[in-house]
Amino acid sequence: MKELYTIGNGFDIHHGLQTHYQVFSYYLQKHHFSIHERLVENYGLPSLDPDLEEFENKPAHYYLWSDFEKRLADFDFQSVLNDNDDLTANPASEEFRDGDWDTFEIVMEEVVNELTTELYDAFKKFINQVDFPENIYEKKISLNQDAFYLNFNYTNSLEHYYNIPGDKILHIHNRADSSNEVLVLGHGIEPNKFKRDEPQPSINATEEELFEWNMEQGRNWELSSDRALDMILTYFSKSHKQTDNVIQQNRPFFDMLDDTIKITVLGHSLGEVDQPYLREILEKNGFKADWRVSYYEPKDAQKIFATLVKLGLPKEKISTFKTTDLLLNK
Repeated sequence: MKELYTIGNGFDIHHGLQTHYQVFSYYLQKHHFSIHERLVENYGLPSLDPDLEEFENKPAHYYLWSDFEKRLADFDFQSVLNDNDDLTANPASEEFRDGDWDTFEIVMEEVVNELTTELYDAFKKFINQVDFPENIYEKKISLNQDAFYLNFNYTNSLEHYYNIPGDKILHIHNRADSSNEVLVLGHGIEPNKFKRDEPQPSINATEEELFEWNMEQGRNWELSSDRALDMILTYFSKSHKQTDNVIQQNRPFFDMLDDTIKITVLGHSLGEVDQPYLREILEKNGFKADWRVSYYEPKDAQKIFATLVKLGLPKEKISTFKTTDLLLNK
């Protein structure tokens, strides 16, 4: 593999596809309102007015959605538990039934399902309803038909607009138009980072104080809320983007990178969530390739350059350019 293109969402946006996460937020408002409200209430994401798309200078909070995948790790699970603590089983109540031990846990399971399975299904439907503009004459860019393509997008824009053969493209996160493929989407924080806060006694506690502390912990422990906490914490593993598994599943592709001499990145911000793939590319390639990376604004170029240097790529191996520099019909 002599030449590799790495394709990100900016590539589709350049061609007029409305695939940015802000548009996904509008889609959720209209078609999956309860999921949208969860994201606003429990992740700190703003509720956006679709009319913002008409403004050139958008407010700062608009761009919080740009890091949607990264923000999936910001789930405020404690507030969800607090909002539902009335579901805690109360065996002293005359209305108590044995099934009440399960209620809190079941509701938390429904929340986790809504924020993983249902959210990802909604995202797949969103991608599949995106329109492909017909006339992109002025936006077509120069691509090498003989190169290989590592495509982070969920669309078939490379095939649709440039007739790139399917055997030249690895859809690393799968394709939305494939009914039997689950899209790879999620945050990049290891799930074991999200653990319950286990109370600890004072390191200077006497034997008597330690006994009293253990007795107090026993009095405060409650089965139904404990199970609810365990359930809500499963969210972080279910929403984790398991990049290591994806890399292993596509090992033959990455193993072909040892003789690559040119890598062109189009429309990919090289964000933190996808950096394990970049590290794998650099490790397999051994820094042989020259990297050309597109940017949208000058500040983006500086950030991209700094990211690659931080990952270990020598400065002399990096160059940046605007996507419009590759236009075929200027």
